Amino acid sequence: MKLILKEYLASLNERDELDAILPDLLSQMGLVVFSTPRRGIKEYGVDIAAVGSIGGEQEKVYLLSVKAGNLTRETWNGSSNQVLRPSLDEILDSYIPARVPPEHKDKPIEICLCFGGEVHSGIRQEVTGYTSRNSTSNIQFSEWNGDKIAEFILQYFFNEELAPEKYRRLLRKSIAMLDEPDVSIQYYKSLVNELCSQELDDKKSVIAVLRQLNIYTWMLFAWSRDVGNLESAYICSEYVLLKAWDISKSFLQMRGKNTEVINHLIYKLINLQLTVADFYFEKIVVPSANTYLGLSSMVAPSCAVDVNLKLFDLLGRLSLRGIWTYNQYCLLINQNEAEENLRAFETQYHKTCNLIMSMIDNNSILLTPYKDDQATDIMLAIFCLSRCREYHTFIESWLKNLVNLTNISFATNQTYFSNIREYRKLIAHPINATKEYREEVTQGSILLPYLSLVASMFNFEELYTSIQSLHRDFLSHSNIQLYFFNDDSENYLYNNMEMHGSSLSDVDIQQPAQDLLTDIIEECESSNEINDLSAMKSGLYPLVLTACRHYRLPFPIHILKQLKD
Repeated sequence: MKLILKEYLASLNERDELDAILPDLLSQMGLVVFSTPRRGIKEYGVDIAAVGSIGGEQEKVYLLSVKAGNLTRETWNGSSNQVLRPSLDEILDSYIPARVPPEHKDKPIEICLCFGGEVHSGIRQEVTGYTSRNSTSNIQFSEWNGDKIAEFILQYFFNEELAPEKYRRLLRKSIAMLDEPDVSIQYYKSLVNELCSQELDDKKSVIAVLRQLNIYTWMLFAWSRDVGNLESAYICSEYVLLKAWDISKSFLQMRGKNTEVINHLIYKLINLQLTVADFYFEKIVVPSANTYLGLSSMVAPSCAVDVNLKLFDLLGRLSLRGIWTYNQYCLLINQNEAEENLRAFETQYHKTCNLIMSMIDNNSILLTPYKDDQATDIMLAIFCLSRCREYHTFIESWLKNLVNLTNISFATNQTYFSNIREYRKLIAHPINATKEYREEVTQGSILLPYLSLVASMFNFEELYTSIQSLHRDFLSHSNIQLYFFNDDSENYLYNNMEMHGSSLSDVDIQQPAQDLLTDIIEECESSNEINDLSAMKSGLYPLVLTACRHYRLPFPIHILKQLKD
C-alpha cells in the first residue's frame, strides 16, 4: 500500500492536487488548519498553515510550502515558475514576522518542505546547508517527502480502525483493474458502499468517511490519469459525490462548527468530480469534437449500437459539466464575485456549449436515439444550451433533424428508439417489421413528451407538429408519460437503493402546444415534492441532475420549468 501511495503522491501536481489533500491529512492528524491555498492572494511562501501536535510532540505552528514531484536543482532554485528556496525566503522574511496569528506567535515554528517525490542527490548538500543555516531555537525545518507523507496517510487514513484490510484490498483491486473499467468500478463502488454503510451517527464519523472518500478518489484519479484510462475515475467520482451527499445531508441541517467542515468537504468532492470531468473531456472530447465523425471513430465499435450508446452517454456527461459551470457562475454573481472570475466561468460555459454543438454537428448518430431513456442525455444537452438565448436556434435545428430522422427510422424499419434495455436484444433490434413487434418494444415513451414540452416552451411550432405526426403515425399505442419525484425520492435518489418517484401517464401531446404546457405546469404545482429534496434546498440542483444521469432517471420536469419562469 505504501508503494502505491508513493507513486500516487509523486504524480500529483502542486496546485489543486497535492495541496488539496494535505489540509484533510493535517486535520485527520489532529491539527487545526488556519490557512489553505487561495487563488489571487499572495501567500508569502506558505501554502498551508496549521497548529497542533504530531505524535505527542510539543505543540507547534506548521508552515507547509508545497511543490510537485521530485525536488531537483530546477525546482529548488532554478528558472522554474515554482521554485522552493525563494518561497522559504519569503516565509522567513515576511510570513513569520507579520502573518503568524497573534495567539500562535509564542509557539515553536516548523517549516515543512513538502513534495510528492524525493530530493535529488545532486542538491542534497544545498538543501541541508540552507535549513541548517536558517534554523534557530524557535524555527526548525523538516522534509515532508513522498515517503513521509505516504507514512502519514497510512497511519491516519489506512489504520485498522478507519480502513480494515478488506477496504485496502478493494482499493488495490480497483487501481489494478483500471484497464478494465467495469471491473475497477465494481471494486471501487464496493469500497464506497462499505465505507458509507457504517454506523455514521455523529458529525465526526461522517467527516472521517468524507476525508477517506476524498483521498481514495484522488488516488484512483491519479492512477487513472497515469494509465490513460479515465472511465473508472469519472464514474466513481460521480458515485462518490452522490453517496457522500447521502450520508451528509442530515448533518448539514444542524448548527455547529463541524457542519461547516462537512459542507467544505462536500464542496471538495464536487470540485474533485469536476476536475476529473475536465481532464476526461480534455483528453476525450476536445481533440476530436471538431472533426467529422471524430468521436464516433474513437469508440472502435463492433456495431453502430456501440457508437450510439457511447456518444449519447458522452453528450449527457459533457452537458452536465456545462450545467455545473452555469450554476457556479450564477452563485458567484449572487456573491458579487470579481469580474475576472465571472468571465472565467462564462468562458468555460460557452466552451462547453460549443463542444456540445460540435459533437452533434460532426456525429450524425446523435440525431437517432436508439433507447427511449436517452431522453435524459438529450434533455441535459437542451437544458445546458438553453441557458443562453443565442443557442436556441441550434436547439430547434437539432431537434427538428432528430425527429425527422426518427420518423424515417420508423417508416423504413431502421433502428428506432425503443424500451429495450438488454444489450444483446438492442443489437438485434428491430428483429422484424411487424406492427406487433413495434408496439411491443415501444410500449411507453418519455422522449416524446419531453420533446413536445421543449417545443411548446420555446414556441418551436414546426417541431411540435412533427412530433405530433411521429406519435400519430407510429406511436399512438405508446403510453406517453412524465416522471415526478415523490415522498420517497429524498431517501433513495442519491443511493438508488429502492425505486422511487411516480409517473404521469397518458400525456396528451396531440393537444395544442400551449394547452400541453398549461397542463404540465399545473401538474408541477400539485406534485412539487422536488422542493423537499435536500440538494434543491441547498441550491445544488446539478446534484439532482447528476443522480438522474448516473442512475438513468428521467430529467426532472420542475428543473426544466426554470426555463419558462
